[in-house]
Amino acid sequence: MNNTSFENLEVWKRSTELGVEVYRLSDSDELGDDRVLPYRVRKPVISIPSNIAEGAASGSPLNYHRFLNHSLG
Repeated sequence: MNNTSFENLEVWKRSTELGVEVYRLSDSDELGDDRVLPYRVRKPVISIPSNIAEGAASGSPLNYHRFLNHSLG
């Protein structure tokens, strides 16, 4: 898989959109001064598209599948 083809995957597009929405919601004033909750919510949502992109860049089908499995977690 070449490095840019992951950007055409629906799962990558939707997980990126989810990340933007989670960042927007977790930046809300309703959370008050809580800084731990936004971090705990943001970290996994960034992990999904990041693992897909990293796996695609690895150049190895075996590594790509391994990173896809990581993104499922």
